[in-house]
Amino acid sequence: MLDGLHLGEVADQRDYVDDQVFTTQDIQDVKEYNANIKNIDPMYKGLNSVNYSLLVRAYKTEPEERDGVFVPPLRLVEIPTHAGHGKWTTVSDPWLFSQKAVAVSNLKTDAIDIKAGDEIIIGKAMIQITPSGSADEATLNLTNSFIHPESGLEGMPTDSTNPHHGYFLVPLSQLLFTCTTS
Repeated sequence: MLDGLHLGEVADQRDYVDDQVFTTQDIQDVKEYNANIKNIDPMYKGLNSVNYSLLVRAYKTEPEERDGVFVPPLRLVEIPTHAGHGKWTTVSDPWLFSQKAVAVSNLKTDAIDIKAGDEIIIGKAMIQITPSGSADEATLNLTNSFIHPESGLEGMPTDSTNPHHGYFLVPLSQLLFTCTTS
């Protein structure tokens, strides 16, 4: 699986999308990530936002199977050109995050009381892929991803086994639902 997507390395984006597939190990990594999602890296435990945002760790969706091959979902993104006009293109989603997440931190207001470990649904905009840069130098990022400043990383790793994978800082307005089990 990729460690990010630099669009300058992709001559024909459509061919790239068709060629990007997941291995059996990638699928197993996604399953293990979801099964162990509440095992929070010590760097992230105890972080509580001071601005009515919630630190969460998002679940992942499994890639769909087409003709016996697992392929990542496609996302439509607008890549800015050097002239400033956007060019829409379809890219493979190397992260696979869903809107379902687990609270890593606590958030208490008059209206809500979310504790670490609670499952929630976040707004789709929180896991949206966005480009940085323009034209062939553009790279893809996740809008609200959160990487601990001491990690040494610049962006969200695509590797599900990386301990810094999957964290997002979600504002109060994007906390849609809490999930209860019966």
